[in-house]
Amino acid sequence: MRARSWLVTAATVGLTLGLTATGSQAAVVIDPLVGSEGFLVLVEQDAQLWAHEIEGTVAIGGDLRVGGNFTTLTQSTDPFTAPGDSAPTALIVNGRVDLANSTPGASLHVTGGGFMKIGDLSGVFVRDTDNNNASALTRIVPINDYNATPNVEVAVHEPASSVGPTIPLDVAGLFPTYRSISTQLATACPENVVPKDDRMMPIVSPYPPNTHAFITLTPGMTNVWNISAADLTNLAEITFTNQPTASMPLIVNVDTTGVGGDFTWDSPNLAGVGGAQAPYILWNFPDATRIEDVGGDSLEGTLYAPRADFVDLNPTNIEGAVVVKSMIMGSGRVDGGEVHLFPFAGNISCAEISPSPSPSPSSAMPAPSASTPTTPAPSPSGPILPDTGQPIVYIGVTSFGLLLGGAALLLVGRRRRDLSR
Repeated sequence: MRARSWLVTAATVGLTLGLTATGSQAAVVIDPLVGSEGFLVLVEQDAQLWAHEIEGTVAIGGDLRVGGNFTTLTQSTDPFTAPGDSAPTALIVNGRVDLANSTPGASLHVTGGGFMKIGDLSGVFVRDTDNNNASALTRIVPINDYNATPNVEVAVHEPASSVGPTIPLDVAGLFPTYRSISTQLATACPENVVPKDDRMMPIVSPYPPNTHAFITLTPGMTNVWNISAADLTNLAEITFTNQPTASMPLIVNVDTTGVGGDFTWDSPNLAGVGGAQAPYILWNFPDATRIEDVGGDSLEGTLYAPRADFVDLNPTNIEGAVVVKSMIMGSGRVDGGEVHLFPFAGNISCAEISPSPSPSPSSAMPAPSASTPTTPAPSPSGPILPDTGQPIVYIGVTSFGLLLGGAALLLVGRRRRDLSR
């Protein structure tokens, strides 16, 4: 297994300071998926998966419940293999596989030859032999019967001892960082995208219903579009006059304060982009506490909502990574869509916003709060906005001495990827 070097601040916040700037100016480089180990879907707390499939690896910080017939695959742009395993990990559940509260007859299939890792095996049995004691595909079942349902099955013979209990990746532990990054994306990167109508005139908020917007990205820089939830709801189509790339990514910061953090969404049609451009688009919801995707077109790009309970009832697809607090995909009446393997891969680099010499308490980031996995029960009105998490490096740097301190922090630590956690 190869080792990976990590540029870290004291808490691996995912921000680094570019030291090529002059005077008091410095660039902020942001990796929104720092520490993800290549997992496509990351859920801080609990997840319930009904239908249809996730075409990539899944890491859950809380419990997993199975609602229907669901498939997740071992595909990854950067596969993670736990120490001692002969195959990469496709599914991590830091909590329990809660079959007692899953749907009778349901099954989750992990295909592609990947293993699963479960933190708490209470209330279930791990079987790598069938009822005739012959070697079989490994299953997690509610009773000591290989054919019992609901169940979770990997499409290989994984030794029962390999399944768990084990936590090779502390998923919930990543989310204070992700919340900080989400806030930074919405505050550190100045807006520079101007949506226009079909006459190429700027569109002014509030947008009327059924608005068609055209956007043009600026080459060689991070493109940022700040939009309210109400305006996004009224967008029927977004047309890209040029396409995002690794050096010209697009960040869409969606402000949901006007709807109390509770956003029911029909995603707009995205013209001019597809799977090839999806890795360079990131939809950031810095203050959303609940997102329900109920229809519309496929979402090209990563859904980044680390404070939000996410309910996916849209039969179309998400073409990118998913980072959410909790997740319900599909239901007993409506199938969700699919998540496709196009994780974010853009180079986000934003010039700092010059601060006042002594930031006021109201402008400082609040301290992080501990994350404890709980049962996902999204509130209809959305809870109060949780803590963002304290970034170790502030966006404003006003002295050369602090820049040198930032440089020193960049040299801290190397972590080998194949160490157990």
